[in-house]
Amino acid sequence: MSAWRRRVAATASAIVVLALGGGVVALDRLDPVGATQPAVATSVQVAAAPVSLVCPGPVRLPTSSGDAGFDPAPVGAITSVRAATTGTGTPGAGSGAAAPGLLTDLAGAATSARITPTTAGAATTTLSGPTAPVLLTADPVNGHAPRAAGTSTSLVTAGDLRGLAVAACTPAGTDGWLVGGSTAVSSTALLTLANPGSTAASVDLEIWGPNGPVGLSGGSALLVAPHGQRQLLLSGVAAEQRRIVVHVSSTGGLVAASLQDDALRGLTPGGLTFVSPGVVPSTRQVVTGITVPTSAIADSDQAVLRLVAPGAAGTTATISLLGPDGVVPLPGAESVDLPAGSVIDVPLAGIPAGSYTAVVRADVPVLAGALITRIGSAGQLENQQVIDRAWIAAGTVGAGGVAALPSAPGVTSTIVLGGVGRTAAGDGRDATGTLRAFAADGTVLGDTAVRVPAGQTVTVPVSDLGAQAVAVDLVPDVDPSGTAAQLAWAVVATSTQADGQLVAVLTPTPPQDAAPSVRVRQGTGVGLP
Repeated sequence: MSAWRRRVAATASAIVVLALGGGVVALDRLDPVGATQPAVATSVQVAAAPVSLVCPGPVRLPTSSGDAGFDPAPVGAITSVRAATTGTGTPGAGSGAAAPGLLTDLAGAATSARITPTTAGAATTTLSGPTAPVLLTADPVNGHAPRAAGTSTSLVTAGDLRGLAVAACTPAGTDGWLVGGSTAVSSTALLTLANPGSTAASVDLEIWGPNGPVGLSGGSALLVAPHGQRQLLLSGVAAEQRRIVVHVSSTGGLVAASLQDDALRGLTPGGLTFVSPGVVPSTRQVVTGITVPTSAIADSDQAVLRLVAPGAAGTTATISLLGPDGVVPLPGAESVDLPAGSVIDVPLAGIPAGSYTAVVRADVPVLAGALITRIGSAGQLENQQVIDRAWIAAGTVGAGGVAALPSAPGVTSTIVLGGVGRTAAGDGRDATGTLRAFAADGTVLGDTAVRVPAGQTVTVPVSDLGAQAVAVDLVPDVDPSGTAAQLAWAVVATSTQADGQLVAVLTPTPPQDAAPSVRVRQGTGVGLP
């Protein structure tokens, strides 16, 4: 055979192979230039992966520089992690078999507690006395991602860390925003970065303060080892910032971030709380669970709404407070100027006592969080009143999900639900859904229908759902018309002590996709280059 014939035969064979392995691509290659159409991406269902959440470890007493004869920790912290999974037979309805799971250390080697399903509607477990962050994993059920939740609780009834701190277990990721805290004198902002993965994570920190982005002493890059954690006192890198917002971004591995915020006023406890990650910057932020007692405008140590526009452009933010009877005016603060990068606290003193949902809207992406307080009696060592505080993260609206209720002696919980209009805070039909409560053995204590008018906030004591409830599942009703308000929710936990009330707020983590999918499209190349 001649060389020319051999080349023709080889070319024909190659075309046949291309036709068998990727005929459409081969035809595209033969079309004239410009005749091909862009490949259309389609959704392909993939197998559900286990859900993995990182639960913050217990609160830690910072190094004391006070009187050596004074015990800053006369009582120990009561700490726990409670976890719950619910069924997936009907997405969000808590029906079907609950997911099995584990509570382990970050390395995944030591099992601390098991989540063992029964024939009931949920499975729960509680781990007492964790000494470090805990990894919560739950397996898929019938091909669907499990509905899982966990909550870390720390209760300290006396001493420098007097307070109640709760935080939801959250998925590790590459991007986390923490709205709250301070590095001023007598304040502690302890950042914890937990890496549950098998590769090291390179973490970059950004911090904003009252005057804009803060230059970090010692640099902004941190390395978190695989299956490990790293803690950093932010006063060491961004000192004397009365108001802070923290951005944690990672490469190489995923991390879960949390911030312990506590304060002293002389020798008098000034509150203990966790700052949990909220939603990413957006033109609408929703913060619910803002429960406030009676106050006057001039009162100090009252609730505030923290705002920042973290990008290069400033904006004007509008604030709507959704109260028990509708939208409540915020005199002088319905509209707030936000210079780019400057962290602003908007006082909420003087509004009527009750539970509120704050809706913040702006033309550029912003962040929001809220701080509530409870003022107790005068301390034993000084004539100052003790205080407890709770930071509240902005949450996802309309998603529902599972909440594992805080676990500590004497702690009671209340569900706070806001009806948030889709276009304006008070517009739309009532937001509706179902609260399902579960006992420690997983049995369903009952279903409670909830209806929240647009522009209002309502409360449901957990005791009304069931005296033995340890977990709650919120299932928003389907709204095909898209005209109803959406449900925002939080869990407010309180503990009444002889010297005053302790308070904490849990923003539940939204559920994972029940039927995960990926977008794929046909490539334009064949084989290796």
